[in-house]
Amino acid sequence: MPDQTRHHCLELRELSVPPTVRPLRPGYRVARWDDPTSLEPECRERLHHALRDLAARAFGADHSGYWHARMASGFFDQISSLALILGPDGVPVGWGGYHRRRFAARHALYLDAAGVVPAHRRSGLSAALMLHFLNREVLAHPCPAPTSYCAPVTRPSTRGGARDSAGHGSSRARAAPCPAWCAGSPPTPPTGSVTAPAWTPTP
Repeated sequence: MPDQTRHHCLELRELSVPPTVRPLRPGYRVARWDDPTSLEPECRERLHHALRDLAARAFGADHSGYWHARMASGFFDQISSLALILGPDGVPVGWGGYHRRRFAARHALYLDAAGVVPAHRRSGLSAALMLHFLNREVLAHPCPAPTSYCAPVTRPSTRGGARDSAGHGSSRARAAPCPAWCAGSPPTPPTGSVTAPAWTPTP
């Protein structure tokens, strides 16, 4: 799908739950929903179409079936935080989200499917979004135990961005079996996940 196809304008103010909008990178903002479960059905459908269209532009292929299956399985009731990356003109140019879980008795953030349309890549948006998520999590949910993040190995850009955001080199990350509940998360089913420390609380 040609990238010059203009994404329809999603009027965020008209949604039942307006997002929290914050600066992300120079010229870009992030629109974040911290409680996607509160979105009404009509607004969920509008966001569904926005995510589907963004994925088609980002990956150059139709992922309608993937997104339809995720919506049918309760996507908005499962994801802990969902965000759109807004370009200089306010039109969404990327998206991402994460799940707050416990793996092997450790707090973890599992990064959901994410992407940026080709015209806005190489702007550090993926890494900036991961850092935004981690900072938000530290401020909103201080954890009494060390916390890790997990990223599917099939998304190297997201995985690398998350590592860089947390300040850990690739030697600190380890491959681990992908939990069964998130096996269908990215457009391409992962063979595993990469796990690395995100932060450790100060005694």
